[in-house]
Amino acid sequence: MITVYECGNGDCFLIENDAFNLQIDLGHSINPHLKIANGNINYDLMISHSHDDHIIGNVGKLKKAPSEIFVPAYYPEYLCIKNKLEGKNSTLLKGMKYSLLYEGKMLYNKYEILNPSLTPWVEWKIGNEKDLDKIKLSDYLKEKNTSYEEIIKEVESVGRCYEKPKDERFNPKEFVDSYFKLLIKNKYPNLDEDGLESDVLANLSHNQTPAGRLNFFIKYFDRYHANDMSIVFLYENSDKKNVLFTGDAGKNVWNRLIDEGKRIKCDVLKTPHHGSKNNLNLEILGEMKPDIALISHNNQHGKIDHHPNIEILGYLKFFKVDVHCTNDIVKNKAVWISKTIGLVPSYDIMFVKR
Repeated sequence: MITVYECGNGDCFLIENDAFNLQIDLGHSINPHLKIANGNINYDLMISHSHDDHIIGNVGKLKKAPSEIFVPAYYPEYLCIKNKLEGKNSTLLKGMKYSLLYEGKMLYNKYEILNPSLTPWVEWKIGNEKDLDKIKLSDYLKEKNTSYEEIIKEVESVGRCYEKPKDERFNPKEFVDSYFKLLIKNKYPNLDEDGLESDVLANLSHNQTPAGRLNFFIKYFDRYHANDMSIVFLYENSDKKNVLFTGDAGKNVWNRLIDEGKRIKCDVLKTPHHGSKNNLNLEILGEMKPDIALISHNNQHGKIDHHPNIEILGYLKFFKVDVHCTNDIVKNKAVWISKTIGLVPSYDIMFVKR
């Protein structure tokens, strides 16, 4: 059984079978019917990526700790998720074991993890601009009262909190080096413009500890790049239907998987990023070929309902996909698709409203 919980604009799913119970994400708002919150079920917790709408909704309501917490590889995601989980429920979750998931790793020795990539810098397309990190990066970090070496040292310290992937491609130093190249390439020399640093990097120099300064860089990553670190995998449910769990993975992720010949064809699609236009197109949906789509989103109560995007709804209609959603989809003040409540026939999927 797969249960889809209405939790605002965030994802919240529970997979139950004879071998394991896996809670995927915790939504943006409380659903009082969340099964794992009653303390009567053993379960593992997977947080697809570090954004609030996948974490903060129900974590404070948990009465029993998960056996294990699965998170995407690389320190920004691990640290953000850990801080947010413990910030809402430190008594229960402090000191929990975290397991990093990444491409090629097997979940429960059965389901291959397709994303996150262990070499995300390839998709960042930063090239070989050697001068970026040696001159501009050095000057910029100096202005912020830190250095590349200090950041690397702090990253290595964080890395001692979890078991590192046994894969030669896992390279925190290369990750940091490439990420700062990307930051400098995209923003230099106007690093304090575009509304970017006003809430993230501008106050970096006010933090007088290495951990504090690192945290600001992590927040920047969380804001702009965490979606493409989302955990992606295919799950076969009790009806032998393949369900593609996607987090908020974007087009870069899907194009990489298509180029690598990875299987993303599915019977059921957990529509990425609540139906955002930045995450799907006709070519990608043509590879997925779902029969039904699940959309977790929030009806904005009369305001413009950005999720799901009208283009994405058009693509789903083009492929004759049956859409099931946690809230009414309202466009032009009219209900286009009504929310699903109860069982989805033939797919062993249950929608639970708040």
